[in-house]
Amino acid sequence: MAPMSFSEATDTRTFGLLSSRVSQTLNTIARNGTPPTREDKELLRGGVALLERFIQGSRIVEGEVKSGLVPGPDSLLGFNQALNSLAAIEELGKNEGFTQRFRTLRDELNSICVANVIQDTDKERIKAVSEFFTTLGDRFYEDLARKSLEDAAPGSPRTSEELTDGIAGIGLR
Repeated sequence: MAPMSFSEATDTRTFGLLSSRVSQTLNTIARNGTPPTREDKELLRGGVALLERFIQGSRIVEGEVKSGLVPGPDSLLGFNQALNSLAAIEELGKNEGFTQRFRTLRDELNSICVANVIQDTDKERIKAVSEFFTTLGDRFYEDLARKSLEDAAPGSPRTSEELTDGIAGIGLR
């Protein structure tokens, strides 16, 4: 595997932190049944921007992009983690293409941002979006940990199962 550049590592760390914070915020909103605060909305908009990035990447992969309008290669950074996260959750649009599933997540997150009241019926939807961001954050952090282990020692873990076993073996979980 090619070494992760400083920029990629920084973006991966940033995306992982953002994903985790979005998930925590959504869980708090669902648990308390209160609409998002101004600070929550700002954070959730960061999640919307990340989903927009994944929508651009999925449009490239699905061949939806017309020539001359191709998004930059940074649209694909984190895209693998996002696809793996979509595969790990089943609630949102499992019969849709990736681009549409990312759009569904984005639209759900946008609707949460503008909500003035959180109904009991909204809580399951919020939890489903939160689950995506939890899984996404985990994927980003796994990539960073795996890369650190690979850089530290030859023959280090190559799969998430080997990584989890390695982390458990050194007492981090």
